Amino acid sequence: MKKRQMDLLGLVLLVCLSLLCAACAPSQEKMDTLATEVAAGIYATLTAQAPIETPTATIIPSPTAVPSPTTTPTPGAMVAVSVLNVREGPGTTYTALGQLNRGEELDITGQFENCSWVKMKSRSSGLEGWVAGGEQYIELRIPCEQIPLGVFHPQTGWIQRGEGGGYGTMTVDNGTAKDGVVILTANDQAVMAAYIRAGEKFTLQGIQDGTYALYFSTGSDWNGKEFMTDPRRQRFTDAFEFSTSASAYTIWDVTLHTVTGGTASAQDVGEGDFPAIGE
Repeated sequence: MKKRQMDLLGLVLLVCLSLLCAACAPSQEKMDTLATEVAAGIYATLTAQAPIETPTATIIPSPTAVPSPTTTPTPGAMVAVSVLNVREGPGTTYTALGQLNRGEELDITGQFENCSWVKMKSRSSGLEGWVAGGEQYIELRIPCEQIPLGVFHPQTGWIQRGEGGGYGTMTVDNGTAKDGVVILTANDQAVMAAYIRAGEKFTLQGIQDGTYALYFSTGSDWNGKEFMTDPRRQRFTDAFEFSTSASAYTIWDVTLHTVTGGTASAQDVGEGDFPAIGE
């Protein structure tokens, strides 16, 4: 009887304890809230501990150009005599500008009459001008046909003297501001020609009897064939007659500039219609 009472008492205590525990346990809503807070805390912790990668720019150096080695051009010629005169133009009648010594290296810039004269500049002294082009004077290292005609300032005088043999004369006055070249032609062929500097005169002599046309050109930078700068080519409209008798011969006076009372006129001609000289 005591044992059953004890068992009953224990059962009662167990039921009371269960009820007590059930009363103390949190509700499902609190459990869900707690789980959310725990998960958020874990995420925040992991996020705070995770390293943040900051993007960095990669600098790629620009390629540095390697300078090409510079080479000194081969000189066009070398002086072959002890002393060589440098002149203002291609000829011994031109003023001497200075002298060169054997072995001086020259840069060639032009030539005249198949390199009988060459225009040059000395590499050592800087002196520029014309020198005789014969092999006894210089050692030319460039084929003559590759050298352009050089420009110069001729003196007033003959360019092409002609056969002569006549008595007729023609005096040409170049009163223009530019140098001029006059060419006397017969049957469309140049008979004689002269270079006349601005403000100077020249007389063509030895003109044979016949009918002639007179062409003239003005400009600057003459190369032995034509003016390279500001060329103007013209032809006198009227022909020029020359005749000789036992007591008289023909004399003409011509001006390349306009004069009061002048009776001659001229017209422009194209390059292809202008007579060639020195050929």
